[in-house]
Amino acid sequence: RSEHFQEMVEIGAQRIDNVTRQAEMRISKVVRSFRLEYFKHLLNKGADQIEQVSQGAIQKVSHTVRWIYWEKLGIALMVGLVVAVVMGLFVSAEWPWESHFRAMSERQVGHSVLQAWPHLQSEEREHLRRAIHEHAV
Repeated sequence: RSEHFQEMVEIGAQRIDNVTRQAEMRISKVVRSFRLEYFKHLLNKGADQIEQVSQGAIQKVSHTVRWIYWEKLGIALMVGLVVAVVMGLFVSAEWPWESHFRAMSERQVGHSVLQAWPHLQSEEREHLRRAIHEHAV
């Protein structure tokens, strides 16, 4: 029995050795049949795909950064506008557009007075001077 087992083990080992040699020869033959250019082509194709993916990621990040910049700028402008309106209301007790309308009206009145001044009589001029002085105080 022991001899029979020993023979079976040797036969099995020889078969394994033969199969291994045949596999090695086949693999070697297949590897030799691949051309170096094919491997270079695969490597270049993979590098191109990696470059495309990374460029897309960079563009997305760049777009996001620009969006965040404009968002922050918009928020800053809105806060500035609100502060200006509230401060104008607090300081002069009127909205900024009301102050602007009043200033425009005063400017038009001043322009009209300057145009009419040479044609006014001395009493009218004196009356205007007193009215301006009382209003300024």
